[in-house]
Amino acid sequence: MMHSSTPTAMNASPLPAPAQPLASAATPLGPLRSGPLFANGADTSPAPPPLATPPLHNSAESRTDLDSSIGVSQLAGNKNEDVVICKPGRGIFDFDMYGVCDGHGGRGVAQFVSENLPICVRAQLARAGITPRAALAAAFIDCHNSAHEEHKENRRQHKHCPPPGGTCALCTIVLNGEVWIANAGDCRAVLSRPDGSTSRLTTDHKPTEPSEAARIQAVGGQIINRELDGSLAVSRGIGDFAYCRNGFSQLPTVVGPLVLAAPLASPETSERAFLVLASDGVWDVFSDDEACSLLRSELTVNGKSPNEACDALLEQAKQKGSQDDKSVVLLCLPLSGDTAKIGSSKRMSPTRPEAMDESPQPAKRAVSGSSRG
Repeated sequence: MMHSSTPTAMNASPLPAPAQPLASAATPLGPLRSGPLFANGADTSPAPPPLATPPLHNSAESRTDLDSSIGVSQLAGNKNEDVVICKPGRGIFDFDMYGVCDGHGGRGVAQFVSENLPICVRAQLARAGITPRAALAAAFIDCHNSAHEEHKENRRQHKHCPPPGGTCALCTIVLNGEVWIANAGDCRAVLSRPDGSTSRLTTDHKPTEPSEAARIQAVGGQIINRELDGSLAVSRGIGDFAYCRNGFSQLPTVVGPLVLAAPLASPETSERAFLVLASDGVWDVFSDDEACSLLRSELTVNGKSPNEACDALLEQAKQKGSQDDKSVVLLCLPLSGDTAKIGSSKRMSPTRPEAMDESPQPAKRAVSGSSRG
């Protein structure tokens, strides 16, 4: 994987792994939705399409309800395990939420997270006095624990229920004129400014990353052949229940806020900053700068819509040899002047990561995710 810029310390707050199960909050999650993995104890999702003709999962018809400042695209690779999150702030949701779930070991957990993480975020944001930073962190734990409960119930009903795998999860919420990003795994968020400079806002959570390696080894986990216990290539995410005692963490790195100078929905997108959320099927063949340059060229030079720019990025990733599943979400952001400088080492000195002002509090439904499935 190529790196064009180093991860920034823009108010990033990775949380330490809890020594004890976290306390319950006063706000219950409410009804969750079961994904295909949890329907009958087996992964019933359809077989992936042939690699030679991977389809675009987001047709024009499925993207018409998105604001003109948002682009989304998916291109199946050899496993068809990516799922995107698209929740415009309507109905019961008073915030916008977009994201990418990069599943492994099956599509079920990624599907479950895409449907239920927004519900978990909404429940946490309803708690009095909670910040978006703490709400996002707690929501990841809630979602993991709820998936674990579903899996344990399936094992009680189906003795030969296979392990459900897991997913990397990257999401952003737009709430009260602010943009917050939460990431667990190796999906990546990159900010591109109107002048073409870029900053990576997330850290790829790999077992070989020094701070992740130290955390894993501190709880007795092993890093073998650059993988957790010799078989898991990421060190954070949701699911992967059998690895939780050995250092696999659900706690995301939470970054923000990016402050908006105008509402997200606007017909003018070409000269804005934009935020790119993508799975590693994109970043395996594109550096941060290359991906952002292609997207900006599609928007400004070729006059493409955000959806069309996303399609072009994934087609180019395929042409460059990426055989993995590829997903991207593009948010064109009318950022305030000061916020647009965030993450630029040339214009801002690094800041000390902001401390969490609350401990994440999973909802009552949640149980400890540190036991084996």
